[in-house]
Amino acid sequence: MTINTSGSNYMSNATIMEWMELKTENLYTKMRDAMDTSNNRVAAEDALNDIKGKIDDLKASGADAHELRQMVSDTIAQYGEEFPEVGKVLQPIADELSDRYKPVPATHQQTSSNNLPGVRSGNVAPNSGGSGTKPAPLTAPRTVKISSEDAERWTKQISDNVDTLGKQDQLGMVHLQDFNAQLNRTKDMASALMASADKAADNIVAHIS
Repeated sequence: MTINTSGSNYMSNATIMEWMELKTENLYTKMRDAMDTSNNRVAAEDALNDIKGKIDDLKASGADAHELRQMVSDTIAQYGEEFPEVGKVLQPIADELSDRYKPVPATHQQTSSNNLPGVRSGNVAPNSGGSGTKPAPLTAPRTVKISSEDAERWTKQISDNVDTLGKQDQLGMVHLQDFNAQLNRTKDMASALMASADKAADNIVAHIS
């Protein structure tokens, strides 16, 4: 511990600058984190709006929903951890689509050569048994289409979530403004302290003279 035996409370400009640097560095770190979060939140909102647009397109076109399924999965993976609201609204949609894409059991009848047009008797397919039919379990491909009910339900849920993220972003901007105000106050205080220190130094010199 250093003991000041001079009885002086004088602070040098270097001391003041060191204090300001420590103070502002902490504020700048918080501002950077808040800005990164804000940027990611806006990106998440854009991704949700893109999904809404895709849902509307699929409802109108009647095309397969494979691309929508991939978009939902990618958005959850990219933003779900940082913004749990994204996963909360999209995961049920992802689960529903995955369930619809589950393979459908189908039965294919392997017919004997006698029942096949253009095939002469005796040309029997292996393991066919020579006559009759033999069921062979197959997997029928799925095509998933988006109904009007799906589109209305999902887009409403997503819109509510986008509104929630927007409100959070507004609150984040308030925090950024507060950090900026604190920075300005810190710099103003440091300037005032240095001016006071310079004045004190001038007085000391004047007394010595």
